[in-house]
Amino acid sequence: MSIALSSFEYTTKNPMSSENQNLLNLCFEDFNNNKNFGFGSKRISVSIEGTITKLYPFRAFGYRDENLILHVGLRRYVDQGDKIKTIQYNPNNTITDHIVVLVHQYQKEYQKNINKTSLNTSGM
Repeated sequence: MSIALSSFEYTTKNPMSSENQNLLNLCFEDFNNNKNFGFGSKRISVSIEGTITKLYPFRAFGYRDENLILHVGLRRYVDQGDKIKTIQYNPNNTITDHIVVLVHQYQKEYQKNINKTSLNTSGM
């Protein structure tokens, strides 16, 4: 299952909002009342205008490590090896807050790589 998270949906920063509770359930319901760890089975499609999410497909997900600590993850799908980043879940922030932090990490990495590989023609 996958739902879409677009920039226009990011209207509340209330962790108790019904929107956040729905995203929280999508990410972590596989870990309720058990000691399972690994990747949750649900995915959230992420598309935020003006970010790297318009260049590559991204999916957010819940993850629980061997120490039973919850994380929000974001996977970038590319032809030559998908890349995953995670951030420890903080209940004081919304799931969207976590996703935005991860998108910014990908954005910075992408911009750094573009700057490194771009030709410098300013002296010509």
